Amino acid sequence: MANDPKAPLIGELSVDATDDAAFLVDLPAGSLVGMRREQPGYELAEEELSANQEQFGNRAGVTSSTVLEIKDTTAVIKRIKGRLHAARKLVEILEESIAFHDDRRQRLVSSVAKSVEMQAAARGDTEILARYEHTRAYRSYIGTKAARTRRRNQNDVVDAPVDAPVETPAE
Repeated sequence: MANDPKAPLIGELSVDATDDAAFLVDLPAGSLVGMRREQPGYELAEEELSANQEQFGNRAGVTSSTVLEIKDTTAVIKRIKGRLHAARKLVEILEESIAFHDDRRQRLVSSVAKSVEMQAAARGDTEILARYEHTRAYRSYIGTKAARTRRRNQNDVVDAPVDAPVETPAE
């Protein structure tokens, strides 16, 4: 069902996992290290456990409650994975939305800085340049940083010993 946060489709804008709260675990940082993960062939192993339990389980020392717990845990994992796909898509949409709006904001700030400089030049108004100093500096941040890096790299080449090979950037 579309727009149902309890059973979201990929690309929907809400994911409600409150029904799964009993199964969800927030582990401390680093706790995933050493945990075992599902390997190829798991489905066959689980089918085999179920198929053999009634006739061979007791002989093999496998209790019915263990097989049932395995089945229940698999169902929980499938349920969580169902939410995870929709949640990942929602995170992707949110991140892309931030990037889109941030780009728009950065372009607007750049436009304002250009406008201030053009108006200051046209009117000979240096006060307006001072009033928008931080906006103009912000707009030029990337270019200023690149120029500093180029100067530093040029100084590194100048300071290199005469017999040292000079590295050129790969194209």
